[in-house]
Formats: sequence, structure tokens, C-alpha cells
Amino acid sequence: LQALATATAITRVFPMYNRKTSKKTQSPTIYVDFLAMDGKEINYDDINLSVNATRFAQQLVDTPPADFHVPDMVKRAQTLAKDLGVEVKVIQGDDLKNGGFGGFWGVGKGAIHPPALIHLSYKPAGATKSYAMVGKGIVYDSGGLSLKGTANMCGMKADMGGSAAVIAAFEALVRAKYPQNLHGLLCMAENAIGPASYRNDDILNMYSGKTVEINNTDAEGRLVLADGVAYASKHIEPNGIFTIATLTGAQLFVSGDRFAAILCSDEELEKQAVKVSKSIGEPVFPTLYDPEYLKTLFDSTVADMRNSVKDRMSPGCAAAGHFIESHIAEGYKGTFCHFDIAGPSFIDRRATGFGASLLFKVISSLG
Repeated sequence: LQALATATAITRVFPMYNRKTSKKTQSPTIYVDFLAMDGKEINYDDINLSVNATRFAQQLVDTPPADFHVPDMVKRAQTLAKDLGVEVKVIQGDDLKNGGFGGFWGVGKGAIHPPALIHLSYKPAGATKSYAMVGKGIVYDSGGLSLKGTANMCGMKADMGGSAAVIAAFEALVRAKYPQNLHGLLCMAENAIGPASYRNDDILNMYSGKTVEINNTDAEGRLVLADGVAYASKHIEPNGIFTIATLTGAQLFVSGDRFAAILCSDEELEKQAVKVSKSIGEPVFPTLYDPEYLKTLFDSTVADMRNSVKDRMSPGCAAAGHFIESHIAEGYKGTFCHFDIAGPSFIDRRATGFGASLLFKVISSLG
């Protein structure tokens, strides 16, 4: 695992995406070898899968939305599904609207390209468990009508880092012949401004059946993820749901820009995820888990909840995770684990691919 952490750190120095015209800026081919002082054999196949997942996620996040938008992710997922021999289902545009996906439709209806829910499914023979990864895929986040300032808007192409991590980890797990059922859900949309944009004070009918009053159009990622986990818990009924997202600025106050934050309904799973994360160089740090308290921060006088906390001094990172969790179907008996990667996913104007290796190794550890 130390070799894996080292290899991942090295690969981040040589990202794949580059639009500079000078040949001097082109990345060279780098060969890395390891010598185990204790005589143990180095698992190069595992390292390559993890490193390639990180690079794949880096490339997707670094690509600007003018070159990579919702339809491009749909095509990429369909191509990958064909290559891997797995199933893919796409629900997009009016099908989301008519299907009751109010979170997706509300966030994405103001953009030129309609939103899409992409569902990748891998079902190996003999599987006894199933896991779902749900990734936030906001290809660009202007903030919507709650418009971001210029400085805060630059870099918002990285707001699809969660979906990039999911598709990259999904590929790695399938190529590693993971023995359990695996589902990758990519929640894709653009939070744009236009005549059809959703507004503060709108009330969305979510896929969970709950209603959400909008008090901040810039808290959009949790809306598409809420529909994503509602879909997963209703139609997949997995043993565990993992969400990953560049979700909140508050995450940086919890764990900074080198550690992600983790919110988990199961203490043992949380401990395992923290242990694995530190060993592979994608560390996570636990945030407060208290749904009884934190869900009250979203109280609305006219709907089941608001989409943003009223008190900005509250633990917003944990609260946002609980907002997503509150849309899981009643009767769901599995675990819920949420990674907020807002800080470590994009550093010094470059994508890091953070989260791809994390999902790959945490889920691999579940066997």
C-alpha cells in the first residue's frame, strides 16, 4: 500500500490534459519501479489499476465544459460499458422531468444540455452483495441565480469530480474482477443561468417523494445526489451506498485541502474507510454524524425541508451529507457513507483525481 500511495502521488505530477501548444509542455513517459525491503511482492496490477483510475478522473475534471459536457459523459459511459461488457442505462432530459426526478430537473433545466442520470451496472456470477457509488457531476457551477463571484466561479469545472471518481473507480473494480455486484450512478447537470433556471423560493418535488424549498440555488449538488440515492435505494437496494462530491466549502474547515471529509452511518465502516484512505494517500477525516440534530437545520415552513442551512455557522459539511441521506428510501437497511472531496479534488488550478483510488480500495476491502 505504501507503493500505491507513492505511485498515486507521482502520477498527479503528470496530468494528462494539456492544451498548451509548446512541445516542451508535453508530459513525458514516466516509469516507476519499487523495491520492497521486506521482500514482499509488489502488486503492480493493482497499482496500475489505481493509478489509471486517478489519471482518468484527473483528465475528466481538468477538461473544461466547452469540451466535455453532459452528453460527452453519457457517450464516455456508454463506450466504457461496451468495452467492459456491462450494462448502462441513461435517464435524461424530459424523462427525468416526467419520471419525478425534481432535483435533477430543477438544477439542470436552465442549461443548453439537459441533465442526465447514468447508471452503470456490473453483476458477476456468484455475487452475494451489492454496492452503489453515487457521484456528483455538475459539469459547471455558476451558482445559478445565487450567482458566484468571479474569483469563486473560476475552477468550477471541477464540480463534477465526484462523478469522475465514480466512473474511474467503477472501471478499476470491474477490471480487477470485483466479486460483488457494483453500480455506478453519475448525477450529471450544469447549474446555469437562463430563462428556465430554477429560483430561490421554488419548491422541488424530489424522487424520494419529499419536497424541498430552494433558498440557495448554489447548493445544487445535494439536490441531484438526493435523487441519485433515492433511485439507488428504491431500485438497487444495495448493501451500501457511497456518495462522493465536491459538495461544500465547509469541508475545508473540517479537514482542509489534503484530507476529504467522511460522514458514515456505520462506525465500523467509517473506521475501515479511514484506515484504508490513509494507507493509499487519499486520507479522509470523520465529520459529525447526528441526523437528529442536523436535519432540523433545513426546516421549512412550506415544504419538507430547505436545501441550505439557515445558520451559516452550523456544521455545514455534515449537514449537507445528512440532507442527501434523508432522501434514502424508507426501509433501506444498508449503510450510507459520504465523502466530501471539495478541497482535495482541485489544487493549484489542477485536478488531482482524488476519490478514484479511495473508492476503488475502500470497496475492494469490503470483498
